[in-house]
Amino acid sequence: MGKLYEVNEFRDPDDQLSLHHLLRALTRVTLTYPGFMGDDAKRKLKDPRGELLSLACDDQRIGSLRTSLVSLGQAAYVVRDLLPEDAWRIIDYLRQNWHPRITKSQIGSGRLLKSVDQLIGHLAALSGLTSENMSRETAWQLLNIGRRIERALNLIALLQATLVPCQQDSTEAQIRETVLSTCNSLMVFRRRYRSFMQLSLILELLLLDENYPRSLAYQLHQLHKHICALPHNPLSHKPHEDQQLIDEALAELTRTSAKKLAGRAEGEDEYPLLRVFLDVQQQRLDQLSETLMQLYFSPSVALQKLGSAPLEANA
Repeated sequence: MGKLYEVNEFRDPDDQLSLHHLLRALTRVTLTYPGFMGDDAKRKLKDPRGELLSLACDDQRIGSLRTSLVSLGQAAYVVRDLLPEDAWRIIDYLRQNWHPRITKSQIGSGRLLKSVDQLIGHLAALSGLTSENMSRETAWQLLNIGRRIERALNLIALLQATLVPCQQDSTEAQIRETVLSTCNSLMVFRRRYRSFMQLSLILELLLLDENYPRSLAYQLHQLHKHICALPHNPLSHKPHEDQQLIDEALAELTRTSAKKLAGRAEGEDEYPLLRVFLDVQQQRLDQLSETLMQLYFSPSVALQKLGSAPLEANA
């Protein structure tokens, strides 16, 4: 939204080109195809306001903000006895009150951006309340596992759509700055590196810094900690599938370097090693998510008290 405002204000061709790349990235991250990538993409890129309004407010469109909030309310209701009371107040408020009354003609004015910023503030409060008030039991571990997988996958999708393709230098610099801003990392990058937007430095921060809460490395290390804390069969002497998957993801992360990922041959239109690395990590995280669903949420598995060993068939 900020980039759209800049395009409308300054009419800079570089801003316009950057905006088009970022809008296509938005479709990819939200999985709201065809969006800005389908047969009608040219028309939508020329005037993105209608598509942006749909992504924000359409309660019938999977992937929109509105449907995501509805899904949040439904998921929270299922586990309502595990959530702190203050968290429920925020969830109820979001479900009942986040209906931004914005017309298509007002999209570029900053009103939608202001509304989304307020939404982010409420979601941050919800995250803080669950972090500070929930008992550190299996439910809390699974909640944080879901949060870390989602953040890692969203980061990967964003980088796949924005940093893997090569662009002209001026466009590339704008896209990289927007990526850092989207990840709430622009100020951290400037303070730490005091450098222009080198790809290797951005990847060092967003992928490999295990002490930075927005990085992929941090998500993987947190996943490892939480998965190891989940109840598993104590009689098994082999790593369970969920543990094995996160171990493999961390090992792959350890073997790479930012400079290696930022390398490419002259004439290539993408950063191939970065693409392969992100694709592999995405596949592992998708598989990890599916494995955890089967282990802890599958209705086809016989009910078992968490933390206990499986009962013998003849017991």
